[in-house]
Amino acid sequence: MTQRRGGAHGSKKKRDKPHRPYQSRHGALGGGHVLEARQVQDRRAEAIMNQHYCEEQRSEIAQGYWMAFQQLKMGAATEQAWTTLAVTLNKAMILCENGFGEEHEPAMRDALEAMVRARERGDRSGAYRLDGEGLSAVSVAIQIHDEQMKLVVYRDIHRVELIMEARIANGNYYKFGPVEAR
Repeated sequence: MTQRRGGAHGSKKKRDKPHRPYQSRHGALGGGHVLEARQVQDRRAEAIMNQHYCEEQRSEIAQGYWMAFQQLKMGAATEQAWTTLAVTLNKAMILCENGFGEEHEPAMRDALEAMVRARERGDRSGAYRLDGEGLSAVSVAIQIHDEQMKLVVYRDIHRVELIMEARIANGNYYKFGPVEAR
């Protein structure tokens, strides 16, 4: 039997490259493309979180809380309308606390106090409505929030929502007791 010279498959040519074990085209560990795709996805998500809300988005968001305000103004509000407006005003207050109109914190506090009065009235009578002072305070507060929404980016609202969740988890919110206890 004659000895073969060189490389594989019976070739007579001697291999002139060093032997390298097979590597996936996706990296030595395989799946490198997944990591790269995730990095691209993370960069895109980061870019999105730093974007401002467009006019259409701000308009759709504002429509919800302005409708809830109108219902509270007319005395035709449900607990859901009250909740929509209360959540909006809480977000506005947290935005004030975080540098988006710190000078408006007293106005937000007045609006939130008016919302508490409306809630108490609603719990007693079933009609969620704002009193005269409350109408004025809440109107000013949601106008301020409209202006805040022009300044914030998605990341700011996400941060506000995380703060709200943490406050709720810590019991840092107004607790409504039974009507008879008041």
